[in-house]
Amino acid sequence: MNPADQGHFSLCPLKLMGFKWCPGCGLGHAISYLFHGDIRKSFRAHWLGIPIVVGLLYRIYTLIFLRHRYDIPHTASKPL
Repeated sequence: MNPADQGHFSLCPLKLMGFKWCPGCGLGHAISYLFHGDIRKSFRAHWLGIPIVVGLLYRIYTLIFLRHRYDIPHTASKPL
């Protein structure tokens, strides 16, 4: 299934002006293809899709690891 072929309403200004490729939409399609296991289509949609997903997964891991390691509470506010 190709996310770009779906006929749904889009708020993308470039698509509304008739352009076929948008960097933001391409990144979204690249991430979608990557989660479906199609690395080749992901790279063709936007070459930054794979590094972005790797970076996001690393950031999620570090946030979880640091919260448990330093026992950081869920709220940032301190009682008075």
